[in-house]
Amino acid sequence: MSASSSRLIKLLHVGNVRDDDPCPPYDCQDAISVERTAWIDDNVARRFWNCKNSLAAKGPKCKFFMWKDKEMEEGYYKEQLRKMRFELKRKEEFSEVSKV
Repeated sequence: MSASSSRLIKLLHVGNVRDDDPCPPYDCQDAISVERTAWIDDNVARRFWNCKNSLAAKGPKCKFFMWKDKEMEEGYYKEQLRKMRFELKRKEEFSEVSKV
């Protein structure tokens, strides 16, 4: 796994599994999509559905993607989430440096 793809995975959090409604026919015919949470600046803490095969290391990657939440407006709460994410990342980096 490349450094960029491992960073991408760290920005996502897998939550619920949705198997009641199959993924629309994209690259795979899998009936399971997962709820993930984006932690990038533009969509901080925004949840979405995508196929469990979208991050597969081998084989075809499914392109199914659907937002679960509406986009959060710019403002106080979105900025607070960004600050909390930044502090958590800083603490994780400090923890990694402390191990060395």
